[in-house]
Amino acid sequence: MPGMSDPTMQSLLGSVERVDGLPGLPADLSWSPDGTRLAAGLGDGPVVIIAAGGSPDAISVLAGHDGGTTSVAWRPHDADLVASGGLDGAIRVWSASGAHAARVQEVSPIDWVQRVAWRGDGALLAGIAGRALVVLDDDGITRRFDDHESTLTDLAWHPRGRAIAVSHYGGLTSWSPRHADGTPRRFRWKGSSLRLAWSPDGRHVATGDQDSTVHFWIMKNGKDLQMWGYPRKVQELSWDSLGRHLATGGGPEVIVWDCSGAGPAGTEPLVLDVDGTPLVAVAFAPAGRAMAAVTDGGTLAVWDMRAPISAGGQVELPAAATALAWSPDGRRVAVGDAGGGVSVAGIAA
Repeated sequence: MPGMSDPTMQSLLGSVERVDGLPGLPADLSWSPDGTRLAAGLGDGPVVIIAAGGSPDAISVLAGHDGGTTSVAWRPHDADLVASGGLDGAIRVWSASGAHAARVQEVSPIDWVQRVAWRGDGALLAGIAGRALVVLDDDGITRRFDDHESTLTDLAWHPRGRAIAVSHYGGLTSWSPRHADGTPRRFRWKGSSLRLAWSPDGRHVATGDQDSTVHFWIMKNGKDLQMWGYPRKVQELSWDSLGRHLATGGGPEVIVWDCSGAGPAGTEPLVLDVDGTPLVAVAFAPAGRAMAAVTDGGTLAVWDMRAPISAGGQVELPAAATALAWSPDGRRVAVGDAGGGVSVAGIAA
C-alpha cells in the first residue's frame, strides 16, 4: 500500500519526505495550484493524488488509463480538476476530491496521448496524439488540427495563451486556436524536434532535438540558432522565470545558456556537473533563481543561480529519477523514481 515515510533525510535542500509503494512508476508529476496536492501519472496506468506533507491515508488512486498514463496537468486556478493523457488514446479530466473522471475525450483510436497542457487561465486544454493536436473546453473538443507531416512529440502554450506550439520531425508548428481558418506558422528544419519550451515573454521557443542539438527560434521573424556538441539527444529544457537563462540536458551535465541581449550565439555556456549519469529532467523554479536537475543515477541536485552561482545540495534517491516538478511557490520540488515512489524536498531559506 502507498505510504509516506518520516521526513528523516536531511541535506542542504532541507528535509525530504517520501511516498513509497505506489502502484507503478511515476511517468509525470503536476502540483495543484494551491500547492497542497501532487498528481502522479503512473506508467502502469493509474493517476495517484498525494497530499503534500500528509499522512498515508491522504493518498487516493484514480483509474487512470489502460496501458499507462503518459502526462498529467493540474488545471490552473482550480484545486480540484486534473487532466491526464494515456496510451489508450484518451484525455481524461478528473475530480481529485471525488476520485472520478469528470469527463473523458477520445482523441485517437490508434495513437496514445503524448502530452496534455492547460492554457494559463485554465479555460482551454490541449493534447497531442499521433499527428493530431486537439483543443478542449468544458464541453469537449473545440478545435482539431491534423495538418502535420509527422508524429507530434511535444506541445506548449504561448505564455499569454495566444498560440500553441507543437514539435515534430521537420521543425515546429504554431497554431492559434482563436483563428477560424486555422492557418499555422511553420518553422522548418531537416531534423526531429523532441521537446519545446516558450520563453516567459513569448519571444523565443527552444527545442531539444534528436540529432543532439538545441534550436533557439526567434518567433517574430522565424530565424533560428542551433547549439551543437551534446552527447545525446536533448529532451530536457527549462527557461528561468526572467527568460534570461535556458537550461538544457542532453547528457550528464546541465548546460545553461545566457539568452539575454543578442542571445546565446557566440557565447560559452555554463556547465554544471551532477553525478556523471544522464540527466532525466531539469527545471527552474517558477520564481526566484533556484534550478533543479535529476539523473538516471538517482540524484536530485539544486543550485542557486544568483551570481555567484553556488550548489544548493544533492539528495540521493532510492532509484533512477523518472519525473521532476516544482511546487507553485518554488519552496518544494517533487521527484518520481523507478523505485515506485515520490520524494518531496523542501528548499531551505
